[in-house]
Amino acid sequence: MKNQPDNEIIKQEIEKKAIEGNQPLKLADFEIERVKQITLGTENVVSREIIEMSLDNVVDTLQNGHPLNTIVINESQKIAGYIACEDFEEKVAYIKYMAAENNGDINLFSEVSKLLQKAEETGYEKINFHGWNKDLNEVLKKRYGFRQLRTDSMGEYNVDFLEKELRDNRQEISNKQKEVFKQKNLLRIKNLYIKIIEKSIDLQPNIESQISKSFKNIDSRISSQLDSYSETEQEILKLKLARHFQNNENLDENVFVDAILETPKFIKKDKGSISRLFEIHEQKTIMKIAEMKKARAEIDNDESFNPFEALSQSKSGKYYIARLLNMPHLEEESEYMNHCVGTSDSYINKIKRNQIDILSIRNVPKINPETNKLENDTPLITIEYNRKTGLIEQMKKNNDEYLSSNDPYYEDTLELLGNLHQNEIDPTRNYPISGINESETKNIHVPEKHILLNTGLVALEDYDPDSTSESFIIKCESPKISMETSIEEFDIYAKIPGITIQIDDLETAKKFLNGSISEIKGNLDLNGLTSAEHLVLPNTIGGGLYLGGLSENDKEMLREKYPQHADKIN
Repeated sequence: MKNQPDNEIIKQEIEKKAIEGNQPLKLADFEIERVKQITLGTENVVSREIIEMSLDNVVDTLQNGHPLNTIVINESQKIAGYIACEDFEEKVAYIKYMAAENNGDINLFSEVSKLLQKAEETGYEKINFHGWNKDLNEVLKKRYGFRQLRTDSMGEYNVDFLEKELRDNRQEISNKQKEVFKQKNLLRIKNLYIKIIEKSIDLQPNIESQISKSFKNIDSRISSQLDSYSETEQEILKLKLARHFQNNENLDENVFVDAILETPKFIKKDKGSISRLFEIHEQKTIMKIAEMKKARAEIDNDESFNPFEALSQSKSGKYYIARLLNMPHLEEESEYMNHCVGTSDSYINKIKRNQIDILSIRNVPKINPETNKLENDTPLITIEYNRKTGLIEQMKKNNDEYLSSNDPYYEDTLELLGNLHQNEIDPTRNYPISGINESETKNIHVPEKHILLNTGLVALEDYDPDSTSESFIIKCESPKISMETSIEEFDIYAKIPGITIQIDDLETAKKFLNGSISEIKGNLDLNGLTSAEHLVLPNTIGGGLYLGGLSENDKEMLREKYPQHADKIN
């Protein structure tokens, strides 16, 4: 036998085995001797001869690699007991040997409790045991629910065969395993996101701000429309936005939302790019439009008559704006415009819930003298109007293109939007417009410190946000506020719906957010701030609030201070 090492080495080796858990045990010579001593000291077993015959087999079984094999350590860091197992059936563990010192230092029953829990977590359905010790058998039956199935004859001895069913807990264990996997996957996704930010931040210092802004807009819209939307899917959405903004400056959020609602599995896995999703969305839209065209070709002329609700006509007489009333209207709009407004139930359901109206700027039809029928009643721009906020959420041309100042119907479009805002002929058809989603006006150029109204371009200093003018804002470039910005300028920006006010440092924020501004109608982007010390938020913020750079402690402080903004501070 090898010389026994000193106590510190023994302690380290035993602790190592205890930590390794599922690793196969490899006992040193002195440990083998210790196991045999404990085995020989076992009481209340039928035969001393049986104990002596089993000594080597106990050691071999402990070292067979079974996941439930256990070495019990006492306070003196010495082996004080063991449980040795084998498998004879799938998902059924057999406790072959179990013993502990008789000095009372070790409660072997607590080790049995641990073994049962580990067996459940490992996927076992049953535990079997031949009980030679009558007293131990009774405790196992009363305390742990073992059942005596039979009594087996082993030579001249009769031995009770006990079994513990674990299957009742399988669903609970399965749920625990799923939750562990979910948390690991969530951590993996968050780490991937962090790596993208770390890699991109030097070349793209505003990437977190871009991601945060888009995420909040998209998250709020899809969460209200998807049947199930988990924390993992939220993190996958954020990760895919990060990947997109690594290589792209812009994202059409409206098309993205439509594409996700059409293909919700896109945010269930972190594989797959947004550009590929757009390709799939376009293909599905084209296929759906083709199906609708085929169905429409089979409709008789009398059946196809389904007039729009005409709202107003431009002074040029070339264009008019109409409200689409039903699914056939939306389908026809999709056919001409090659977009998805009529390819699913999403928009018609929102119309029925009185959440939105879908409007269409169209060519004024002309009578064909040969057929004596109206022709060329074709759409040019499709508009999604939010009835609750008054915001024009989308304004798309054919193939989801944006309105441009170069379009021949540009001036007429501004005029028709003004007619929507205040219909002089029929006030019941008014659509008060608070603004236009800034993503929809990206192809319209507006000079710095100017505001484009539906009535024309004005300098910021000449714009009166408190006036009762019949006009409304088409576009104003989102400002980046600095210490050089005047209080008067900031006050004007604060009253413009839809735009994003960006402030990157705390001192500048404190200059303007000091309690004097009670309302911001657009978005407030404070992602550049790393502290919220002495920050006074407006009582009302109409759009999003972006505070990604703050610590969790600062965010929690702001949530408590401004409960009306709590859902925006995350």
